[in-house]
Amino acid sequence: MLNAANLKQLRQQKGWTQVGLGRAVSLDGAYIRKLETGQTPNPGCQTLARLAVALGVPADTLLDFDAVTRGLEWQPQRLP
Repeated sequence: MLNAANLKQLRQQKGWTQVGLGRAVSLDGAYIRKLETGQTPNPGCQTLARLAVALGVPADTLLDFDAVTRGLEWQPQRLP
């Protein structure tokens, strides 16, 4: 899942509006708003990569790994 707070913070650090970031990655500003408010929590891989490149961060900076694993019953097994 996308870490919406990180996306917003990184965008603001660049001094970009939602529309400005959208233009930088060829997306609509309204879509950036939906990402930042959690209305669209799972962007595609290409979108994630374009956002990361535009913001100058590794793609995993934009992910919320805790949200992905929260509530999962599966646990990794320790190898002998």
